[in-house]
Amino acid sequence: MISNTFKEGMWFKALTPYMLIITNNDPIAVGNMLTLNGLTRAIVGVSSGRLLINNFGIDVVWLMSGMVGLLGLLVNVICLCQGSVAAAYVLNFTWAVYNGLWNSCLETSWARSIVKSKREDVNGARQITNKVTTSLGPLISAAATLVRAHG
Repeated sequence: MISNTFKEGMWFKALTPYMLIITNNDPIAVGNMLTLNGLTRAIVGVSSGRLLINNFGIDVVWLMSGMVGLLGLLVNVICLCQGSVAAAYVLNFTWAVYNGLWNSCLETSWARSIVKSKREDVNGARQITNKVTTSLGPLISAAATLVRAHG
């Protein structure tokens, strides 16, 4: 859960300014990139959960997720070296596919690990913890900025 603190909040805190720089402060282009990322994550997440995991099994989709993650690292290097708007779209798309696959596998593995009679209680506690830790990323960023500005 602690990874949520940095995974979502810090990623977009770092990526959004980078996208603004390469687009010459074009908020429409940045919005389009973030929309591409969100829609791709949603489509891949739902389709991998409904189609891929059910048809090929969780282990195969975990493997696919790992391969896309490795590809994503390569894409990071290439796209950051290019520094173009097109490269930023590719970067957003690649990591959105990875996140969609990874999150779907994680949710499926987690759900299968809980006894059915306890899933509702455990899921409620997990969702609360998830939301709190996800919101901590921006809060930690704001606190660090305040400390640095006044320290």
